[in-house]
Amino acid sequence: MARHGRGRRVPFVVAVLALALAAPGSASAQRVEGRVVDQTRAAPIAAAAVTVLSEEGQPLLAVETDSSGFFSLPLTRGGTVRLQASALGYRTTAPTSVTVGPDERLEVEITLAVAALALEPLVITARGRDVSRAHRDFARRRARVRQTGFGRILEGEELETAFRLSTRLVTIGGLRRHRAPDGTLRLGDNRLCPGGVFLNGMYVGNPDLDELVFPSDLEGVEIYRSEAEIPPELSFAGGRPLCTVAALWTKVGETSDGRGFWVRMGILGGLIGSFLLLVAG
Repeated sequence: MARHGRGRRVPFVVAVLALALAAPGSASAQRVEGRVVDQTRAAPIAAAAVTVLSEEGQPLLAVETDSSGFFSLPLTRGGTVRLQASALGYRTTAPTSVTVGPDERLEVEITLAVAALALEPLVITARGRDVSRAHRDFARRRARVRQTGFGRILEGEELETAFRLSTRLVTIGGLRRHRAPDGTLRLGDNRLCPGGVFLNGMYVGNPDLDELVFPSDLEGVEIYRSEAEIPPELSFAGGRPLCTVAALWTKVGETSDGRGFWVRMGILGGLIGSFLLLVAG
């Protein structure tokens, strides 16, 4: 890409190199891009999160680096933005303000220092079972959610004590949802904010979650309430970008297609019917 215009250095405490370049193009061409590298080895860090923060410290936009540590953050307008970088196993940088002018492309190199990160110990669920690659993706993203706060994880007692999954989702603040014509709960908004559901790593559309799975069959649920929180691998499905996502993970060795829910409902209905017959008799 041809580069022209004047260069300038930007005070960016985690940047080894900071060079502002005027970039040809439209008024929306301003962006911040560059690489995230290991402070000790200068090696690129893949899957690092680079985030634009509000003045209150809330995430507005986040992207992940590719295998070469590269990232690109498009900006809707020029001005001062606050950046923060993080990666699993590294210390999160302090929020740093940089100024990007209209039609400017700001190149930065962000260095991250290694930090000791306490991860959950391995839990053996059964001998002879192999945890799928998809479930390993869940474990990786769960650690990222806990480290960065981008997203919400439901697991353990939150799921075991829920009669229906929808009763847990309505308690999550900021989760965009709507009622379908049949009265069932769906994610996102039909027009402005499409929602999507993944089951064991596979996109299944935006179905009625209560019919899809029973909460006690789940190992965990990933909830992402906005585009800024959604990991790149879950941000686009069904031919369109998603703005609200739920990723459901059944327990190892379990399958769930909704039939378990209706079996339980049938058993419960039978018990209630028998009780009413006894009372009436």
